[in-house]
Amino acid sequence: MDDGDTEVDYDALYRLLQASNNKCGLNSYSTTDSQCVCDTGYTWEDYADPKNFDCVQKTCPDGYILVSNECISHTKNCEKSFGVNVSGVKGDNNNSSCSCVDGYEWSADQTKCVEKKVEVLGISNENRMEKIKSFIEEERKMIAKADKALTDRLTGKILLQVEGRGEAWYVNPKDKKRYYLADGSEAYNIMRDLGVGITNENLSKMRSDKDFAKKHSGKIFLQVEDRGQAYYIDFDGDAHYLKDGGAAYTIMRELGLGIANDDIRKVGIAE
Repeated sequence: MDDGDTEVDYDALYRLLQASNNKCGLNSYSTTDSQCVCDTGYTWEDYADPKNFDCVQKTCPDGYILVSNECISHTKNCEKSFGVNVSGVKGDNNNSSCSCVDGYEWSADQTKCVEKKVEVLGISNENRMEKIKSFIEEERKMIAKADKALTDRLTGKILLQVEGRGEAWYVNPKDKKRYYLADGSEAYNIMRDLGVGITNENLSKMRSDKDFAKKHSGKIFLQVEDRGQAYYIDFDGDAHYLKDGGAAYTIMRELGLGIANDDIRKVGIAE
């Protein structure tokens, strides 16, 4: 390209000139290589006046907060401090107000969200988990040679062992392994653990566009721009809100597909 055709970035050129003369605008500073740079949390304003290069405070859209000069959701900001299983909303003074998602509570030191301790029919949570692990190990011993074609057909589905006591399993599309949904609480926790983030825009599209939703059948999504709500997309393209353990239990029973032991034991179990 000829020099005469080269586009000149006059804004950058002016900032360079200002910096070299130590005349950067408001809320900005000159770097060692003579560049005008906005202070953290500020950005260049619209240049209505070609000689006005003041920096103005950066703003974020609703539901977002400015962190390290980047707009992120309140939930993402809470996750930076407290890890997973936490959600965030706008709080006082435009800070993020953080809380644990359904089924979780603050740890004793208030540094993370931990699974709520439950007691079912007089069985302590510790004994309950031992029973769940024991059943999984017994089932693992009965696994026959994996059937890839069958596994692919069952991916994303909730399966019920009709020859047993109706034990429920979810076949995760990502690793093609099945996960034991022992009860509502376990189903809720597993489905949340296996969920992937989705924007509000795409979740809205899921609800209004069946063809789009069906492309994601069998997947679990977490509404990361809100409070991390979990949704399961069934094979008709409907989104089911996993509000809590009770909702998860109802969904796995209503949408579960009966399967014989010989067939389900051709699908591997997650470690």
